[in-house]
Amino acid sequence: MSVPLVLVLVLVLVLVLVLVLVLVLVAGPPDASAATNQFRGVNWARAGDDFTGEPLILYGLISGDSYSVGRAKADAVLAGFESNLGANTVRLPVNTSSVGTAWWNSFTGVLDSATARGMKVILSFWDDGRASSGGWSTDTAAYNAMWDTVVAKYGADPLSTSSR
Repeated sequence: MSVPLVLVLVLVLVLVLVLVLVLVLVAGPPDASAATNQFRGVNWARAGDDFTGEPLILYGLISGDSYSVGRAKADAVLAGFESNLGANTVRLPVNTSSVGTAWWNSFTGVLDSATARGMKVILSFWDDGRASSGGWSTDTAAYNAMWDTVVAKYGADPLSTSSR
């Protein structure tokens, strides 16, 4: 009794597919990797805990600093990060009490100083008890308004990123 050629080809194809599936399952997925050597970062935050409903005034600055004073102080701090630590990336905290408020003007001096130096900027949202509390979103409108303000000012800057 002869087996039709089509049936033989189908059986061979099924066998090959089964073998490929077994090899994939045995080998597992490839190891994840990323070229992270272009990031040499530091975290610049406020003294104490960043989880606060107050503006996140960075260590070394004061709430009344103008844009130019904030920028000048940031120039000095960031130059130290670069020369002493080899940093090319800075992570900064933001919350709804920091963005679009009186402190925002000084904070933009910090952001402008970093990007003018060619540093990468990572903005990281910190739980503020308003837009979020205990890691849970509590006021989506406030959270979105904060990021809308940031994006309106820095969204086109290729050196600014966010953890949104």
